[in-house]
Amino acid sequence: MKKTHYIFSLLFLIVLSSNILLAQEQDNNKQKNPDEEFVFENKIYKPNSSWLSLGVGSSYDINQKQFEQSINFDLHVRVKKIFLNGGYHKSSDAFFQSGTVQQVHSIQTLNDIHLGVGLKKEKFKTSLSLFAGPSYVYGTTYDFTDSLNVDWYRKFNNPGIYASIQYTYKIFYDLGVGASLYTSINKHYSVVGIQLHLYFSNALKGTIR
Repeated sequence: MKKTHYIFSLLFLIVLSSNILLAQEQDNNKQKNPDEEFVFENKIYKPNSSWLSLGVGSSYDINQKQFEQSINFDLHVRVKKIFLNGGYHKSSDAFFQSGTVQQVHSIQTLNDIHLGVGLKKEKFKTSLSLFAGPSYVYGTTYDFTDSLNVDWYRKFNNPGIYASIQYTYKIFYDLGVGASLYTSINKHYSVVGIQLHLYFSNALKGTIR
């Protein structure tokens, strides 16, 4: 029941964001040319360009009912009027030992390779985007504890669904920081979570001398 609640709550947020973005996209279409290049401080920028995001944060393992650490990177590419993305997400109960920078390789690990299609609403100082699509997940997760108190784990690999919402505040037009909500839904290791991310856009097209 809790698993269904978490999934449907995040899906509700995704659908709500999608409706907002679609409405804003319709407003953009009424404008003369929302993708027209502009000049700011002798630099030429193009709105709604492709971008790279790198994220780190916390996820909740719905199957094991525990909080975990997560990392993520995604490349978002614009093809004509459509935004596509591809990326990698990892969630685990431990990346680093508490209080140190010594890396820990935990058995409990989700790897998610995903592709998606999405929408983006960009302003001078902010960017809001939504992406969703199929994923391939693999890893290892806790299975059971035997009579000798030994933990057993199972390996898995199967298809899934990955979706994310990104809000970014742009320090510069092509560089920013923000927060992401995301979910990876699959049979063995579903997670929902939040991350802080860095935003790198290729909006800069040249300079005026």
